[in-house]
Amino acid sequence: LLGRVEQANENYSKALEIFQKCHGIIQILYKGKDHPSLITCKINFGECFTDMGAYDLAEQYIKEAIAISTRLFHEKHHTIIPCYQEMGRLFSKQKKFDKAIDMDRKCLGLTLSEYGAESFEAKSIHKMFGEIYNESGDFYVAIRCFSSVKGINRKLYGEDNDFLVQDLVNLAHEYGELRDGIQEIEHLKLAVTVAQGNFLQKKLKFDRVYKDFLVNDLV
Repeated sequence: LLGRVEQANENYSKALEIFQKCHGIIQILYKGKDHPSLITCKINFGECFTDMGAYDLAEQYIKEAIAISTRLFHEKHHTIIPCYQEMGRLFSKQKKFDKAIDMDRKCLGLTLSEYGAESFEAKSIHKMFGEIYNESGDFYVAIRCFSSVKGINRKLYGEDNDFLVQDLVNLAHEYGELRDGIQEIEHLKLAVTVAQGNFLQKKLKFDRVYKDFLVNDLV
């Protein structure tokens, strides 16, 4: 967790130092043998090196994660899904969009089998697809992907969920790329409406809780 925080803040050397310590501890605990914790550890290295632009090192660590997952389990075990996800992100960063899409297709197939079509995990894969197709300039397909994300979020969290605003903004962005100003503005207007509604609901809930607190505190 600390390593990811440093990575998010672009303190890559510090993040790598933390990841290296974690790797050393896992090696000691399990006496150098393969363990599921090593898969996560290798992926952490891969993510960090991808963000740094050190793509050869990133690919090396992700391949090591895939190899450990395969040795411990099998090539369709759920532990390999984040490995393929990160490899897809790496290829996308390198503008190797065909390879990135191929990786995400592998992810989606395994995810649907393991978690189902309306799972949080499936949503994450559709989101990655959307980002890749957006980067590659295939905006129509990106719209389909982000629409799938919006649909899953509604199934999981209800109609006016906290994720809906970002889903609508993502779709507005894609319509903007297609120069479809009408759809872009409609989605942005809806995003604002949902955001305002969610804010009011949270404010009313807070007001009720605060009122109850004051009443109970005074009794």
